[in-house]
Amino acid sequence: MFGGTGKGNEGTRNLSTPDARLTSRLNYHLSLRGSFRTVLVLRSLEARMQRSSYWFPAKRYGWGWGLPISWRGWLVFVGFFVLLAVAGYVFRPEQNLAALLGCTVVLSVALLAICFARGEPPAWRWGK
Repeated sequence: MFGGTGKGNEGTRNLSTPDARLTSRLNYHLSLRGSFRTVLVLRSLEARMQRSSYWFPAKRYGWGWGLPISWRGWLVFVGFFVLLAVAGYVFRPEQNLAALLGCTVVLSVALLAICFARGEPPAWRWGK
């Protein structure tokens, strides 16, 4: 009843992913409808489920994105800087400045495209 694998009452549902666990909890609280606590829990779960699909959160102040919140976002973020360092090594500024600037622009546009695709929708925010 308490502890174990958690598969006793759920039947054959696979609760191994965070989204599946959140959905299971959400369905449980939906069955309890009406209490104030249930409303608060539902709002919290919905917000967590929506945020879990984002790699980059929106900034609290200003426009744009903050540091990554998922491992995929961190992989993109670190990869951007590694590729930028490799470009600086391959295209020395004193020898080929145009190529280095072009590579920097391409990498920056790629990072922005990923942030738009996988980040929270950007908007001006003044604290939230």
